[in-house]
This record gives sequence, structure tokens and C-alpha cells, in this order.
Amino acid sequence: MDDLSFIINQDQNLFFFEIEKKINECQKKLSKDSKDIPTISQLAKYSSQIKNNDLSIYFASEATRLKPKSLKLKLDLFHYLLINGNVEEVCKKIKKLFLSKNLIEGSKDSSLLLKLINLFGHYCHDHVSTIDFVEKVYTKFPDDNNVIMTYAFVNKMFLGNIKKSRKLIARLIKRNFINQYVMSNWLDLYQKD
Repeated sequence: MDDLSFIINQDQNLFFFEIEKKINECQKKLSKDSKDIPTISQLAKYSSQIKNNDLSIYFASEATRLKPKSLKLKLDLFHYLLINGNVEEVCKKIKKLFLSKNLIEGSKDSSLLLKLINLFGHYCHDHVSTIDFVEKVYTKFPDDNNVIMTYAFVNKMFLGNIKKSRKLIARLIKRNFINQYVMSNWLDLYQKD
């Protein structure tokens, strides 16, 4: 048992040594350019890895302040806020984003919007807003396979619209977008209780 404790302690020491090296590299970069957003984001990540959640929130907030229209940076901030237990704050911020018309219209990438929907649906439990936002994302990205799958899920689970969900999943299958998740949802729609 003592050998195991020794090995674990050695691994922890190595981990903290490597993180400290990376933090020092980031500090050097920031001394040259204090507005280097990727470096600030890395500091948020490293702070989180060493369980300094307040510092990770600080760095993520700073990155978001420097680039306020970046949904990726906002998602990172939400992640650190959730780690710190600030669920209500995250829900309010996401709901405010949902109300912003520019969020969907200005977005070129549906994956970040789907991550936002997933966070909101999982932590905030506001199905009405989730449904509304998914429908808007589907309107903007009607041919995106992952958006279609999310829209099918919402139709099945929240709206009880099995027929529409079947049509959406059938559309995915016809496009050869077949994976385990699509097939299990397809089969689930035809199972009788």
C-alpha cells in the first residue's frame, strides 16, 4: 500500500510541476501581449485543473470581456461557473443569450449552439425556452444532421410528437447519417410500451 501512495504522490508532483511550467509560459506570453485571448483561456483551463475555480472564472471572464461576441468563450465561462456551483447565474446568462437575435443569425457553426442548448436543458430545466431555441436553431440549420437529431429528440421527449420525430430520423437515415444514437432513437420510436 505504501508503494501505491508513493506512486500517486509522484504523479501528483509531476502533474503540478507540468502545470506550473505551462502557467509560467502563459505569463511570459501575457507580459508581451496582455490581451492574448488564447493564452488567457489556457490560464482558465490550467486554473480549473488545479481546482482553483475562482481563478478559472476570472480568466474566462476576462477572455469573454475581451471578445464578448465569442460563443465559445462564453461556453467556457459557463463551464467554469457550473464547476463552481453557479447554476442559477449560468441559467440567467444563457436565457439572456437565447433572447438575443444575433446569437443564431450571426452563428455559422451549429455545434456551439447545440452545446449551449445541452447545457441549458441539462442544468436549467426550462423546457419551454429549450424547445423555442431548438426550433430557432433548426430553422437556421435545417440540413445539419446533429441539429435534426436534436430537433427529433425535442419532438419526441418534450412535445410528444412521435410522428414528426420519426420523419426527422428517417430523413437522417436516408442521408446515410447512421450511427448508434440514430438507430437506437429510431427503434425506440417504434417500440410499444
